[in-house]
Formats: sequence, C-alpha cells, structure tokens
Amino acid sequence: QTRQSATSYIPQTGTARTYKQFLTASENNTEPILPDFSYSGYHYFASPIPNVTGRIFDVTAYGAVANDTLSDQIAIQRAIDEAERNNGGVVFFPAGEFLVNTNTDHNETITIRSSNIVLRGSGSRAGGTIIRQVNYMPPTDPEKLWTSPYMFKFQPLNTSDKTLAKITQDAQRETFYLTVDDVSKLSVGQWITLYMNSVSAISDFLAPYQTETTWTTMRTNGIQVREKHSIAEIDGNRIRLNQPLHASVNALHSWTVREYQHLEEVGVEDISFHGSWIEEFIHHKDPIHDGGWSLLELNRCVNSWIRRSSFVNCNRAVHMGSSSAVSVYHVTQAGNKGHSSIACSGGYGVWIGLSEDLAAHHHGPGTSSRAVGTVYWRYDMQNNQRVDAHGAQPYANLLDRVNGGI
Repeated sequence: QTRQSATSYIPQTGTARTYKQFLTASENNTEPILPDFSYSGYHYFASPIPNVTGRIFDVTAYGAVANDTLSDQIAIQRAIDEAERNNGGVVFFPAGEFLVNTNTDHNETITIRSSNIVLRGSGSRAGGTIIRQVNYMPPTDPEKLWTSPYMFKFQPLNTSDKTLAKITQDAQRETFYLTVDDVSKLSVGQWITLYMNSVSAISDFLAPYQTETTWTTMRTNGIQVREKHSIAEIDGNRIRLNQPLHASVNALHSWTVREYQHLEEVGVEDISFHGSWIEEFIHHKDPIHDGGWSLLELNRCVNSWIRRSSFVNCNRAVHMGSSSAVSVYHVTQAGNKGHSSIACSGGYGVWIGLSEDLAAHHHGPGTSSRAVGTVYWRYDMQNNQRVDAHGAQPYANLLDRVNGGI
C-alpha cells in the first residue's frame, strides 16, 4: 500500500486577508491582489435598469397568434424590424404560447440589429408568455459542434473593429490611464477594445510557470487580450478609462486601441423561452446535443439586461458574447439537462445574479474567450454541475456565493 499523508484544512475566520490587502492598496494607490469587481452590471449599478415606456410594437398586430399551431416567427421579426425603423421601442408579447422555427420556417435566427430595443413578455411563469422553438437549428458547419445558431440574437450590423491608436507606454493593472500615439480617432464616451496578441507576452502572464506542450493555440498565437473600456477623459495623448485595467500593459507587446462596435440599452424581460430538447444529453455527441436548441444570445451589447425570464428544455440557454456592463438576474433554467447555462465569452463586467439552474446543465457558470470582470453572485446550481473557466484565456472573473457545483 502507498502511504499517504493527511492534511487538514483550517478555514480562515474574519475578514479575508486578500480583501484587507485590497483596501490597503486602494488607500495607498498600490497594486491590489484582487481585481475591482464593482465594475460589472448595467451602468455598473450607477443607475437602475429602466422600465422602458417607449412605443409598443405588439407582435399580434403583425400577425402573431398565441396558442395556435402556426409559426409566429415572421410576425415577430416584422415587429422587431418596425421597432428598429422607429429607433427603438418595446416589442411586446401578450400572454400565451408563440411558436418559432416550425416546419414552415427555414432555420433562421430572429435578429435584433439596433439599440434601444426591448423584448417584453407578460411574465415567465404560469399565465405568462412562452416562446417555443419547435425544431432544432442545424450547425452552420457540421464539423464544428458549437456552430448551431441561437434562436434570438442581438448583434450590431457592423462587427468589424478598426485599429484607432497604438499604446506607447506601460500601464499597471487596476489603474485607469493609457498613453497612445494618436488621439485623433478617440473621443470621450467612446467604447474601445484594448487588443493584444503576443507570443512574447506568455512569460509575463504565466511567470513563474511555462506553457504545456499540449497548449498549441497559446504557443502559436500567444496571449490574447480584448478588454472592453469606455473613455472618461482625454488629456494630450493620455486617456483615462471609466473602468480599471484588469491586465497589465507592457507596450513592447504591441498593444493597440481598436473600435468596439456594439448595441446599447437592449433588454429581454418577462418571457419564458422553451426549446424542445427531451433526449438524454451526451457531451459533444453531435451538434444537436451541443447546441441544437440554443435560445438567446447578446453579442456586443453594452449597458443592457436580461431579467425575470426562464429557459426550459434547451441545449444552451444564454450566451453573452463580447458584451459589457450587462445585468442578468431573476433567471430560472429548468427542464431537461443540456449543454450550457448562462455563459460569458469576451466582454467586460457582465453581472449574473439571483438566478438558478434547476436543469443541471453540463456547464454551469462559465467564462471563456477572454471574458473579463464577469461576476456570478447568488447563483444556485446543482451539486453535479461543472463550474467552468473554459477556453481562450478568460481572467479576472468572480464567483461569489455560488451554491452547488464541482
């Protein structure tokens, strides 16, 4: 028999040492161990999420009929398109069940391409609004299991981000200032991406550790950073950010400032989204298991929200892609177990709170693809679920009072 030594875990009592160090560092303007996670959520909790009172676009006025057997997808898209032509408004769903992606539809995503659009139902519980996706969405590339589109997607028309300036001086993490070579394309209030790809940065970010031989992507492409920020002030060639840097900037690694195309002030509230997923889930079996019924995606959205909604019988519930300053709360996931729950990739400062996953999706709270400043707070999951820091270098993310999970 192999002799093993026993170790005892003695929990820390009182205020955490790292939090004490954070307070001291804040007072002395020195580097804290902890990132400042207060920069998360809608307008970073500086203002409440609004009860939007703009023009109402009732989907039934565009041909949708609740509780029948016919598709409502064309009518829903028409109502959204009309709201976009009117520079925003509330796309409203009365109580009842509305059907999308039926046999008469063509596996097309319902898209929202403009700011100031809110999808609002009549409640996500009994007697409220259900939007049911009848058939699964096939993958755009059958060889890539993750490419099934989401049923509802918020995303700007333009997703191409041009380079605006080069960063010329180093900057320490958890500070707010950058120096660039040219500010002519920058303005106060503008959202930007701090962009860096560098193999030479690996030693800076991983020291004193080294890459494993199997980490082929990192060894080939290096460290990849895509931090999202907005500009508070411009003074000469120096800019002050509204949010702290969560990565230290070494100017030798060719950091640049790029555009950040995005939507603002979009929301989803009081709707129960349903898939038709009822099989036993097998991870990575095929595109259907991994994402056939994927319900809602907010891609490149800023100062936006999802609240008082539920997601039932799906493979993927919610995806926050490169979104920032977004609040997701009072969300329930239920029904059949699927692939992933509320996942964040890219972006800065998404806050998910006061929510639960009763379906026990394979991936529980998750960050991936350079997600930064994500906060899960009072999030209930099942004991056999995985907590994920997935792929492509997410960092500086927080799970606080998350119950359950592996």
